[in-house]
Amino acid sequence: MNDYKILIVDDQPENLEVIVNIVEHLGQNFEVLQALNGKTACMIAEEEVPDLVITDWEMPVMDGIEFIKTLKADDRLKEIPIIMCTGIMTSSENLKTALEAGAVDYIRKPVDRIELRARLQSMLALSDSFKTIQKQVLEIAEEKEKSDKLLLNILPPTVAEELKEKGQTTPRQYEDVSIVFTDFSGFTTISEEMSPSELVNTLDKIFHEFDLITEKYGLNRIKTIGDAYMCASGLPEPNGEHAVKAVSAAIEMRDYIRTFNSGLSEGKPHWNVRIGVNSGAVVAGVVGIKKFAYDIWGDAVNVASRMESSGAIGKVNISGTTFKLVEHHFSTEYRGKIEAKNKGQIDMYFVEEK
Repeated sequence: MNDYKILIVDDQPENLEVIVNIVEHLGQNFEVLQALNGKTACMIAEEEVPDLVITDWEMPVMDGIEFIKTLKADDRLKEIPIIMCTGIMTSSENLKTALEAGAVDYIRKPVDRIELRARLQSMLALSDSFKTIQKQVLEIAEEKEKSDKLLLNILPPTVAEELKEKGQTTPRQYEDVSIVFTDFSGFTTISEEMSPSELVNTLDKIFHEFDLITEKYGLNRIKTIGDAYMCASGLPEPNGEHAVKAVSAAIEMRDYIRTFNSGLSEGKPHWNVRIGVNSGAVVAGVVGIKKFAYDIWGDAVNVASRMESSGAIGKVNISGTTFKLVEHHFSTEYRGKIEAKNKGQIDMYFVEEK
């Protein structure tokens, strides 16, 4: 396998032969590419992407300066080192023109073997350095992409962007948000009847589906605690239909669990879900230094938790506050004022799709 590709461009076949002969006898494993004018050289360069170019100045069809400018205009080729091969009487002004066009070195004709060797070694070292930098840049970009994806798994996109730009996020008050809480009744019994790996795998499968439902309705998962799942609608981007979307997601989560239980083999414990929804004001922000967590706080969150614990298996239980926002979208069953721990009596409704 050749170590380097070197493209040599000269319209005089005898000059081309001399340079090719010198390069091929330098003792290194070169693949030598040849062209008689800049236009042909451009096509070869696009296909082969050489490590180094040695080009003549005066050529038909496309001269050396135009050839260099063409390479420099191509993102794939612009960093290739180029040596301009000039006549013995080339002026300093002309050399300046070549360097400004993008050549990084020059060698005068007739070409001296020792001088060419030195120029080649210098330019190939430059080419190697660029390849190393390119590789490092690519690796950095890949790592950044991975870290960005991880961050987006933890934080909503707008919050993640703020954290990347500023190194911190500003807590925000949201007046109109709906919170969904789910929990499984009898989870302790379930966990005793399953192996640890089976338990975790099953929870992962369920929460994975909940995540898809949450994403479908534009909600944000806030956190899971054991077998409890919490998500919110209407933040960090406000949404006038936050309550409708939250209840729709809750109903779909309930229906998924029904389907999931129907597919269990005989003797397997059923997952009895309770779901609660409440609407109101919350404060949202990022907590933690090394392990970031996007969380929400406020009385609306506490009431949502009470909606879940005061609900019933296989039901979506909503507060009176949420009911007022969704009453024209769903069929509901008024349960009356029900005592909620530390909250007193709250109007509660079971909700179904119309």
